[in-house]
Amino acid sequence: MKQNLSNMKNKSLAKAPALERGLMVMEALAEDPYEMGLQELVDALNIPMASLWRIMKVLEARGYVIFDRKRHTYRLGFRFMYMGSIVLGGSHFRSNARVYLRRLSEATGETSELDVRIRDQLVLMDQVTGPNAVYLYSHPGSAMPYFHATAPGKVYLAHMNAEKMRLVLARLGLARLTPKTIQSMEDLEKELERVRASGFAVDVEEM
Repeated sequence: MKQNLSNMKNKSLAKAPALERGLMVMEALAEDPYEMGLQELVDALNIPMASLWRIMKVLEARGYVIFDRKRHTYRLGFRFMYMGSIVLGGSHFRSNARVYLRRLSEATGETSELDVRIRDQLVLMDQVTGPNAVYLYSHPGSAMPYFHATAPGKVYLAHMNAEKMRLVLARLGLARLTPKTIQSMEDLEKELERVRASGFAVDVEEM
């Protein structure tokens, strides 16, 4: 039964190329610089111009993208703000974790975060600022691709198997963001050992 269900899912994916292309467009517009022209999208996504034009018209009509007629570029529409508020408001995971974030911030005096991993990014779900923390507010939904330079990223890396961690870091690298950012695999391994031993991670002026 599970095998049949898996086959059905694979077949369904194979029969929805337009949907997949639409998702590719929205994911591309969610990356810096957050707006692209039609030809830029064609070049980046390898979608035929005629197909892409039809996709953009549908997305624009439904409020998922906005077309800037002066700049001739597309960006994500406000419909995502509405949908994002529904996701956050209806997340039991987020509400259940809130009490632990408060306890952690009270115990450490620092800011505590709840992040989820989406592909190669950490997406902020919630944040509680501790009494001793430097105030630096990040809004829910903001994403970071720097696993080696953030406390949540270190936690994820510390609990990945070695092969998975190697693949993730091969894609992301160890970007130098500040003079205190970890720059070598040897130093990162030592830091991850500390995370596993203590059960928590911190980042100190690393990003």
